[in-house]
Amino acid sequence: MLASLQQWTYQILCLIIFMNLFLQLVHKESYGRYLRVTAGWLLALYILNPITLWLTGSGSTDGLPELSGEMQEYSGEAFFGMDEQMLAYYEQGVEEQILRFIRDEGYEPKGVRVRLSYEDEEMRMEGIWILLSPGQEVAPLKESLSSYYHISQELLYITVAQAETGQ
Repeated sequence: MLASLQQWTYQILCLIIFMNLFLQLVHKESYGRYLRVTAGWLLALYILNPITLWLTGSGSTDGLPELSGEMQEYSGEAFFGMDEQMLAYYEQGVEEQILRFIRDEGYEPKGVRVRLSYEDEEMRMEGIWILLSPGQEVAPLKESLSSYYHISQELLYITVAQAETGQ
């Protein structure tokens, strides 16, 4: 890290020297004023670029301090909780979408439950459980869901509720 910081400082000094030489070559004071302002902005951008990349977490972070192990563990726990919340949010959204699809197909669903998992930075479908009202066909709905959502039929668990008998 120290070597990278020394190299960065060396590059800034070289840039300042180069800019001063260039500004000395410009004889007219009217042009020099604008060039000094432009050179100052370029220098500021050059200095702030690695810092902003590090703060935003994008780009290369060579030579910039890494999070300590304790901070990384804390960040992982915080992100884990966020992943669970996001997963529940996605599951709810998929459930609502599937309920609409089933109703549009002419079925009367009593309930839908979707189970997603997040492993190796990839979201996976664990299964979809659907409870239909009595007297409805399972096979055509399974086929429609499978072809529309490109889901294996093995992940679709559809059951039909028993008819209620009133005595």
